[in-house]
Amino acid sequence: MSSQNKILQGLSIPHTALISVILCLMFLSFPIGAYLVFSSDLGDDITFEYPMDRLSLFLAGIGFEVPMEFELGDGFIVIWCTFLIIFTIALLGPKKKFVAVLQSMIYEGKYAVHDNYIIATIKWFSVLVVVSGGILAVQEFFGISVIQPEAPNQLIQFFDISLAPIIEEFGFRVILIGLPLFMICSSKMSFRFLMKSLWWPSQNLGNANMKKVLPVIIIVGILFGSSHVF
Repeated sequence: MSSQNKILQGLSIPHTALISVILCLMFLSFPIGAYLVFSSDLGDDITFEYPMDRLSLFLAGIGFEVPMEFELGDGFIVIWCTFLIIFTIALLGPKKKFVAVLQSMIYEGKYAVHDNYIIATIKWFSVLVVVSGGILAVQEFFGISVIQPEAPNQLIQFFDISLAPIIEEFGFRVILIGLPLFMICSSKMSFRFLMKSLWWPSQNLGNANMKKVLPVIIIVGILFGSSHVF
């Protein structure tokens, strides 16, 4: 074994330990979220039985509200189960299971991060936390205060925050970026191949022409990304 592999193996122990800790925190977020909605006093006089009469959605760069009657707790269960299903699927792929990637780090010194979506998520989540912390520190240094958006109720705000990632990923990245890129890069058109491409783009769309792909991403980001932020 080369000295480089030995160094990588040595670093893999604290690295995999940190990844495991973050994974445990992600897993704990599921029971904690359920507790906040169904057993805590987060909403004061509003509980999980609070009736909702509309659902705010974001689709293809347009925000709108759909008239829909449901209880807050029922809606949260749907969101909770959706996240749990995605979390479980991400543990299994796209190429290797979570445990198999950690084992390859420890025993072989191979950091195949993108072989498992959960590990890739943890990697970029950590980068995002560090970058966000740096931006906040710079803002505070120059005296720029960040004002949190006001919400009529913390429980309703928690519900909206829980729903937002699902709406964002499907309404923006899948519809505006994923589908156009699939139509440009795909060699065949079928729903099954679309699902496989969304699950593992590099494997199924590996021969994509970047000269065609990059303009689509840039245009969509400029036209819809900035309008969505503001």
